[in-house]
Amino acid sequence: MLDITKKFYGNKLKFARLYRGLSMEELGERIGKSKQIISQYESEDDPQSPSFDIVSDMSETLKFPISFFYTEDKEDVEEINTYFRALLSSNKKDKITQSKKATVVITIYKFLEKYIEFPKLNIPKINQKDLEDKNYYNIVKDIRKFWNLGDKPINNIINVLEANGFILSSVNTNTYDIDAFTHYVKRNGEKIFCIVLGNEKKSFARRQFSTAHELAHVLLHGTAIDVNTLSREEFREIEKEADKFAAEFLLPTDSFKKDLIYPTNLKFYEELKKKWKVSIIAMIMRAADLQVITKNQLQYLIKQAYSKGYRNIEPLDDTLKIYEPTIMKLALNMLLDNNRFTSKELLNELSKNAIELDSEEIEDLIGLERGTLNTENEEINNVIKIDFRKND
Repeated sequence: MLDITKKFYGNKLKFARLYRGLSMEELGERIGKSKQIISQYESEDDPQSPSFDIVSDMSETLKFPISFFYTEDKEDVEEINTYFRALLSSNKKDKITQSKKATVVITIYKFLEKYIEFPKLNIPKINQKDLEDKNYYNIVKDIRKFWNLGDKPINNIINVLEANGFILSSVNTNTYDIDAFTHYVKRNGEKIFCIVLGNEKKSFARRQFSTAHELAHVLLHGTAIDVNTLSREEFREIEKEADKFAAEFLLPTDSFKKDLIYPTNLKFYEELKKKWKVSIIAMIMRAADLQVITKNQLQYLIKQAYSKGYRNIEPLDDTLKIYEPTIMKLALNMLLDNNRFTSKELLNELSKNAIELDSEEIEDLIGLERGTLNTENEEINNVIKIDFRKND
């Protein structure tokens, strides 16, 4: 039972409000209070505690349980950095909302880690000189060797990263401006990152490149850069670096160059897409970058591609399977299937760990089928180890 004599935590209200993409003024309008009153509720220095009726209204509006606002965070979580591919064009509120979702994903992952032995984070150390010289050829060659990828096409980059301990999620961002982003937090002193992929653009090839682009931010930029202090020019530069890394990672110079037998034939790139699982536009750009085609040939091919509508939808986009992050989904299902928790017990445990969202929202964040957390199971104590080493 909820103890309403407990302290109201204004920081929890702020988190819930930002999670739903609302300003203080917008929340105030929905519950009949002024922006100034909402600000007082969220104040860290001199907070004003709202009545239970007002908390009930906020709970209904923000879709967080009432208990959420009276529960102190047990973990010290500080959001450090978020790399958005569309930082310059996407809406600020959208970016804040998505970063809050990523923070919750990380919290769920760390909770599951108590019961599931996930793959350890396995990141290669990058040669500092190659990094300074922006020698992506050498950097990628070392990484592919470290992860035993050779120089072949990568059929499922999401699987590769999850097998090497990366946290990934795919969510509905409700905007076409956000393809993907990388979110960093410091949790109890530990720096943790999460790569989040948007579900709006239904293209496997685009998702492959977006994931490789975010991998670049993790490996090349990390927490060394504060994106909020970057100028437009500086931001564009790190985005170019991430794109160049992604192109080399997915289309390695030596092996891809050998496949460019008919580099000026647009139809030929459709065949290459079947093999390399990269968009036709990206492969054309890569061919130009490798100087296999001239600038004029590049412009001609791009003009042809755009005239066929490839800017939005390419051949095979409706047939190539779009892969989703699976490791957290697999972990939670294993806890339920092996009777470690009933769904009710699992939701209670998540609540104790400051993850107080309704079951459907948790299902969406980690890719579970709707209704998964409504099934009751017997409780049996187990610790389960996942073997997650396959590349497909």
